[in-house]
Amino acid sequence: MRANYERNSGSRSRRKWKKTGSIVIEDIYKMFIKPRLEKIKNKPKDAEIIFDIIEEYLKEAYQRNKYMNTIVFNRETKTIDDLYVPLTIVKNGKSYREKIVIEEDMENIFEKLHRILIIDTAGMGKSTLAKFAYLKCLEKNYGIPFLIELRKLEKGKSLLQYICDELRLSRKELTPEDIRFIVEKGEFIFFLDGYDEISKEDKEEITEEIRKFIVEFSGNSFLLTSREDESINMFSDFEKYHIRPLDKNEAYELIRKYDKNGELAERLIKEIESNEQYEILEEFLENPLMVSLLYCSYHYKGKIQYKKHLFYRQVYDALYEGHDIVKGSGLIHTKESKLDIEDFNWLLSIVGYLSIRQNKISFYRNEILKIIKQAIGLMNYHEEISENDFLEDLLHAVPILVKEGIEYKWAHKSFAEYYAAYFICFIEKDHENQIIYSIMNSSNNLDYHNVLDFCYDMDPKMARETITYNLVKQFVEYCDANEIDAENKTEVLHRYYSFIDTIRFIKTLENVERKQEKNKHYEARAMIEAVQMYRENVVDEVFSYFNTVSRNYNVFMFVGRKPAYEIVKLLFEKNVDIFEEIKEREYAMKFWNDIDVGIYLWGENEDDLFKENESRKAITSYVHHKNFSTLNRILSYEKCLDKKEKIEQEMKKPPIDLYSFS
Repeated sequence: MRANYERNSGSRSRRKWKKTGSIVIEDIYKMFIKPRLEKIKNKPKDAEIIFDIIEEYLKEAYQRNKYMNTIVFNRETKTIDDLYVPLTIVKNGKSYREKIVIEEDMENIFEKLHRILIIDTAGMGKSTLAKFAYLKCLEKNYGIPFLIELRKLEKGKSLLQYICDELRLSRKELTPEDIRFIVEKGEFIFFLDGYDEISKEDKEEITEEIRKFIVEFSGNSFLLTSREDESINMFSDFEKYHIRPLDKNEAYELIRKYDKNGELAERLIKEIESNEQYEILEEFLENPLMVSLLYCSYHYKGKIQYKKHLFYRQVYDALYEGHDIVKGSGLIHTKESKLDIEDFNWLLSIVGYLSIRQNKISFYRNEILKIIKQAIGLMNYHEEISENDFLEDLLHAVPILVKEGIEYKWAHKSFAEYYAAYFICFIEKDHENQIIYSIMNSSNNLDYHNVLDFCYDMDPKMARETITYNLVKQFVEYCDANEIDAENKTEVLHRYYSFIDTIRFIKTLENVERKQEKNKHYEARAMIEAVQMYRENVVDEVFSYFNTVSRNYNVFMFVGRKPAYEIVKLLFEKNVDIFEEIKEREYAMKFWNDIDVGIYLWGENEDDLFKENESRKAITSYVHHKNFSTLNRILSYEKCLDKKEKIEQEMKKPPIDLYSFS
């Protein structure tokens, strides 16, 4: 195949086409874009102009997105193909029977699934997966891929306008109407990356805009990625997947990709295999980011750390001392700020804390300089520090930040979270309990889950006396106030869910005519109507959304998360012994058939409808099935009471005298 191509653009001069890697750009335009443009009647602009703009954009976007930032290779350019290990996504994060491998050939994925939602924790590779899939769609001519980093969306701006702005690589401008003519043809694949990174104050409006766009252009395919987020269930018409943890062989393959000579990788793998504490390491080998940190840490110290926060500290040490991991030069890079390793870490921790407190991981230059200046003031250092010098160090000498266009971004959000936790547990030790308690009781504590996770490991005593104790104390008091009947499992379930959620149900009759429409996404429109009905009748600050559909009706469940929910989830992940298994899995279809269309409240101050025992049993099992089926454990009243009493006894013990000398 020739490496250069030409096309005749009518009256325009002939233009050379270049083959980039395995991609043949011309094929994409011939197969997808040009035929659709030719079908457009009453074009607001010449089709050739639109063709040229999209052509230039896709070539530029491909070049920009095929490279990746990684903490391991901070001074060497790597492509996604160089480092990507095929990731497997599984439905509901549990059953491996319904799985999809994201690899070279993905044509069938978007033929079968037009709406995919990938939800997972930090470091599992959601963004890398999205970019890999985007590139393969472009290379294999599966459609017209368009990658949107959702943190860049602005309140008050339509997605069509955003696409116009992204296409402004030539000096010719398109209008939203120009884009509409192309997108409504249904051959686009939209990759919507990082839903959880949308700013809190803009999320509701931007979520509504995304939903409207998806419904209006439902003939296209969509892949959405996010961490767990309060509002993500607004996309319940998406097929929900999690990334399957890496198996041992996949982790080893990734380690080998990091080491081009192979010697270090094989030594590390051998040590992992022979280590008696292998089971502890399994958790880290399941996560691509943790695998990279393991490699980075091992290269620097030649030993393995077994706690997550120690990984991050050891990686920081390696980066500060400036060892070129790739070339093995051992050169130490001069710090413009002139700060030593501990003072630099101190200042970086304050910057991380201020970033997370603002719930931001990317900034314009003036914004990040403002944060650094504020951090310098809080540090109260004995010598003057230039915020510009420190920023330069964060980009080059200790590359914790990366520059993408005009934005400055943390290399990974988890680094900001680690440093925020470090600040809380070590630098602001005198106010640690106060800060943790404030986070726990924040309505936005989901955003700080990883911070609490790090804090839990950094300061176990604080975690036990503040996080665990306050949760079990609140739950015991809540149950006592409501006179819980411990023998009645339905009542136990009911009190548990009431403790962590406020739930409202909307039952709406389904318009039968919708099923006969050519547009198969009637359910999405029903959902939007239910949301509007909900907002008109009920005022809640936050809600998640779930639904079930029968032949005759829709039931929408709006869940107002209480702060306790995220703490329960954290303690569950930490295997704190305060839970019991539940197996109740009854359905509530007859219940919903028997009640009228309307809005119903279940939980605190609930409607009389749910106070009858049979109704409570039906709806309790329904809530469990739809909302918590993946956990299969709830707080145990008896275990929480026991844990509360034990911690109280520990807290009564007189402190050891560490301050008197003979």
